[in-house]
Amino acid sequence: MNYNNHDDQQPLNANNNPYQNQHQYGHPDQYAQQPQYDPQYSPQYQAQPAPNQMHVQNQIQPNHQQMNQPMYQPPTSDMKPNTPPQMREYMDEDDREFMKEIRRGFIIKVYSILVFCLGFTALLCIGPIVSKSVQDYLESNIWILITAAILSFVPLCILMYFIKVARRVPLNYILLLSFVFFQSIVVAYACASVGNAELVLIAALMTGGLTLILTIFACTTKIDFTLCWGAVFVLAGTLLLFGIFSLIFRSQVLNIVYVSLGIIVYGFYLLIDTQLVCGGKTWQLSEEDYIIGALILYIDIIVLFLKILALLSKNR
Repeated sequence: MNYNNHDDQQPLNANNNPYQNQHQYGHPDQYAQQPQYDPQYSPQYQAQPAPNQMHVQNQIQPNHQQMNQPMYQPPTSDMKPNTPPQMREYMDEDDREFMKEIRRGFIIKVYSILVFCLGFTALLCIGPIVSKSVQDYLESNIWILITAAILSFVPLCILMYFIKVARRVPLNYILLLSFVFFQSIVVAYACASVGNAELVLIAALMTGGLTLILTIFACTTKIDFTLCWGAVFVLAGTLLLFGIFSLIFRSQVLNIVYVSLGIIVYGFYLLIDTQLVCGGKTWQLSEEDYIIGALILYIDIIVLFLKILALLSKNR
């Protein structure tokens, strides 16, 4: 009886040897032809390109919306407009023009606030200049001067040392106007103590002319006064010593020298602060600090006016 069926028979090779098709020593035959299958992939296991290849493909094949965008887009408001001058050579022409437009708007805003503050001070000083009764009232109530001088330091210190407050609207305007109000009372006392409207007018005209000349010079010169802080401290220390000596010795000549030196020092301050506002130098104010810019220019001009008025009154 034959128990072998057709399915159990071994395939024969060319020599009719059924064992030559087996792998030797139990290892697969490296040279045997393997069956070919069509590759099939599951959708969730599809081959993904390498990360670098994906990045290149995304850059080479942008979407339709990106292709329709213009080649140049102006900088957004997140860009800091007060770019250092050393970095401007790496900016293109459109960016530089954009920065100039922002700076021009900042300058106009600062000087508009400054003109308003100076006009307010001038209006408040008209009464003590033209009215004898107002002069007598101020001279008999000296506590008003002392109170105004002390209170003026409160908004000044807040604006100068708390930069977030100086940029917060409308709190920054309120603090600036309060400082201008108290400082205007001090200036009104100075004008009342002179008691000569013509002398006050001459001092105001001299201050305006000197401010205009120094402003034009600061904006047109190539000298970078924002780097001269060492000279500023030396001049300020010298002015402080002359002030102490003038109080001790009560010398008319020493007082004149002290006032003249004060005019020079604050004229130098005006040069530096003007360049800080106008920009284009090593140091400049940020476009968000328009209140600070108006404040420092106002202080320079007011102190310059008081020094000139004191010098004219001593030589009268």
